[in-house]
Amino acid sequence: MKLSLPSKHAALVGLGESHLTHIKFGRNRFLRVAGATLFGTAISVMLPTESAMAYPDACYGFAECPCCYHEICCESGCMNVGYLGCYSGQQCWYAQASNGIYYKCCDWKRSNGSPCLCYTATTCC
Repeated sequence: MKLSLPSKHAALVGLGESHLTHIKFGRNRFLRVAGATLFGTAISVMLPTESAMAYPDACYGFAECPCCYHEICCESGCMNVGYLGCYSGQQCWYAQASNGIYYKCCDWKRSNGSPCLCYTATTCC
């Protein structure tokens, strides 16, 4: 018993990858692009964001200042007002993060009155 194909599908029999190269977006190309996109999305979801990687657990209390040059706030109007609540009773303190790196952390007050902090990796005290 022989199966016959409708005439509109008869032209598709025997087409291989070499015959489909003139098709702008074929099945194999779609699968390659979809796989790469899915892989890239999965990797980006698993990696921590830049801010999560940068902010050390040793410096805590306030949010990071929008502009820092090491432990110095470089935002316009940022003020050194001294003690803002850290245990040392001073503007800056030294602390060791969970990764073993020491940081110098400093409290600052922004021009809008909200406190923030800047930090830099350093040698111990």
